[in-house]
Amino acid sequence: ESIPAKAGTTVYGKIKTQDGKPVAGVVVSDGVITTTTNENGIYYLESDKSQRVVFYSVPSGYEPETAGVFPEIHQPLILDKHIPEIHSFVLRKLKDSVNDFKVLFFGDMHLANRHSDLEQFKRFTSDVREYTARHSGEHIYAVTLGDMSHDKYWEEFNYALPQYVNTINSELNGLTIYHTIGNHDHDPKAVASNLTATTPFTKNVAPAWYSFNIGKILFVIMDNIDCSAYDGKSMNYSQGLYGKQHIWLENDLKHVAKDIPIYIMTHAPVFSDTNTPDVYSLRNYGYDKTLKILEGREVH
Repeated sequence: ESIPAKAGTTVYGKIKTQDGKPVAGVVVSDGVITTTTNENGIYYLESDKSQRVVFYSVPSGYEPETAGVFPEIHQPLILDKHIPEIHSFVLRKLKDSVNDFKVLFFGDMHLANRHSDLEQFKRFTSDVREYTARHSGEHIYAVTLGDMSHDKYWEEFNYALPQYVNTINSELNGLTIYHTIGNHDHDPKAVASNLTATTPFTKNVAPAWYSFNIGKILFVIMDNIDCSAYDGKSMNYSQGLYGKQHIWLENDLKHVAKDIPIYIMTHAPVFSDTNTPDVYSLRNYGYDKTLKILEGREVH
């Protein structure tokens, strides 16, 4: 459909429901800056396209369209940074409010097509299907916490993120699963570039960082695996919130009321315990900025 152009805009589009109704107030981002859709469901971003992706934050009261288990919340930016491109999305409006819901968290799966791990995985997914069937009248979602694959074996056993997508879709289709990137989900052949390291994940799975709302909670997923020291051979990552994630988070939270609880998911643990009971220390860099941005909010 025709969307009016706007001077200075490089990424724009429309967000509407499945029956064509525009959705206003949806937060849209290029991974750094944010904006919201207007009353016609249209958004405009003056993006430099540095993160090569556009995504939206699923608003409360809606669910995203899915491709299998994967929320269709992002699209790659493919044109030169000066050339405008259109990216639109579709939401499903929920019939009832979702203030009572469950989230299943999946830890390191490390699927690699070795040692019968795929057969073992089916025992786990069978449990998940049985659980969701018993609670079919409830709102149930899932979040992975990284390392769905194992970069060391992507080529050796011909099992990388595209194969993981096929596996999880065949096993848990019907369950909406949001994904967090882990160290083993980064490209081991990347050289001194987090953008290159996250490209397979962004292409096949989800943005490296993004947010979504369920009920009265904002969930935030971030990437604290810094691959800037990768040399194409050894995976010399460090743990920390690298790059422009803090800028994005601060911009994203401008659209979030102060009384909304926030749950932050990363692959590497944020804190280490100490010798003092109930005292913890930050175990990777960048979180001082994060905590400052989150001051005054309820954070988990």
